[in-house]
Amino acid sequence: MRAGIAAVAVLLAWCGPRLAVAAAGSGGPSLLGYRYVAPPASGGQARFEVDAADRNGQVVGVRLSGDLLLIADGGCNLGGRKNGDPAHFVIPVRTLGDGEHVITIVLSSSTCSRRARVEQATHTVTLHLPQDAGTETHPRCDSPTTKRLVRSFARAVSIGDLDRADRAFAREPAFQWYSTTAPAPRLRAAASNRASLRAYFRRRVAEHERLRLDRLETNYEQRRDIANFHGTVMRSADDMKPATYRFKGAATCARGRARLIVWSMAAGP
Repeated sequence: MRAGIAAVAVLLAWCGPRLAVAAAGSGGPSLLGYRYVAPPASGGQARFEVDAADRNGQVVGVRLSGDLLLIADGGCNLGGRKNGDPAHFVIPVRTLGDGEHVITIVLSSSTCSRRARVEQATHTVTLHLPQDAGTETHPRCDSPTTKRLVRSFARAVSIGDLDRADRAFAREPAFQWYSTTAPAPRLRAAASNRASLRAYFRRRVAEHERLRLDRLETNYEQRRDIANFHGTVMRSADDMKPATYRFKGAATCARGRARLIVWSMAAGP
């Protein structure tokens, strides 16, 4: 059986009163993943998932036309998203039978500025159900998700929640390093040792270490599907006076679970 589903992104009116449509090929949204999910045997709704991002804007919606006639709207700055953040759409659809299905996905994005700029990209994919239902899809590390993760880790250390501090970091091989300068420096080979990280946190909790975030910036990186972050933090403990530290790091949201993979911290504003 052969069927078609056309997905056309929707430009939402609240993205800006004046719109300028960019020429094709000038950049725009990228398709990060797509998947058809059949309804469970116990009953329920089939769905089609789309992951997309625009380095210079925001993907603002996806509409499935043809036999489906369904719309999933995103919009500008929803939930604290910013330009460059990935978007994850879950769209209820009719159940598709076994066989080949051609899906055309036309994505539109907006710079979500006062003079909004619209860009488009078209992708045609073929599914072979039930064996090939698409690629991996999952909510990726957008700005709100990454900031919640970093703040949760800093709070866990500050209140002495050893389990939560340890769970904030991915296991190997995703984990890369946790490094900091004195006091209790963790550098070079030691910084890359995931097995010793929990014991390190235990020693810092015993010193009543506190991490108070003063500034936090994030940026999603499409090429490696990670979020980078940086900022400044006020670090204090029994074995040190309060001091400003610069920090930077990275997070992954593989399989839909946000985890830190890099943390580097050094004294200085």
